[in-house]
Amino acid sequence: EHVRGGGGTAFDPVLSYANEMRPDGVVYFTDGWGPRPEVACRVPILWVITPGGVRPDAWGHLPGRKVPMRA
Repeated sequence: EHVRGGGGTAFDPVLSYANEMRPDGVVYFTDGWGPRPEVACRVPILWVITPGGVRPDAWGHLPGRKVPMRA
C-alpha cells in the first residue's frame, strides 16, 4: 500500500527529545511540510526530504543540512 504524507509535521518534539538525550546527531526523514522549528537543536541535524516534498528553494525554514531522497 502507498503511504502519503499530509504535511504539517510538528518538528519540535523530536528536536526537544534530541536536546535531552544528546545523540551524536538527528536524521529527520520528512516531506519538509511543516512550520519552522521553534526549538534550537543542540546537535547536528540532517534533513532527508522525501520525493514530492518541499522544493529545495523552500528548505530555508529547516535548520541544518538538507539532502533530497532519491525516488
